[in-house]
Amino acid sequence: MARNSNDTKRSASTVTIACKLPQGLRIRLENGPEVHLHGANSPWAVAGYGLTQGVDADVWEAIKVQHADATWLVNGFVFANGDHDSVVDKASDEAERRAGFEAVDPNALPNGMQNEGANDPAAR
Repeated sequence: MARNSNDTKRSASTVTIACKLPQGLRIRLENGPEVHLHGANSPWAVAGYGLTQGVDADVWEAIKVQHADATWLVNGFVFANGDHDSVVDKASDEAERRAGFEAVDPNALPNGMQNEGANDPAAR
């Protein structure tokens, strides 16, 4: 079973951060480094979460403090753990979670929307 999204193995000096957002995030820390998180569309994605390994645990703690109210953190679209396997397990457990940036299926449009090109004979 995966750990809580905010659990960080205290003995770890680095963490693996998972990010569900398609293009990842660039986070500029006050008086600190800029951190680039891989996103769901990266080659380092597992179960729809981009994995960024080797992030200093103190940097992750600063991210959590400076962005405590950020939707992507509060709603669990970005989480970390010092144990890489725990991050992979949690990502796999939450693979079906939707961040709202997923591709739209033109054959299953919501709320009565229509695919205008579907009825166009020239589009066939």
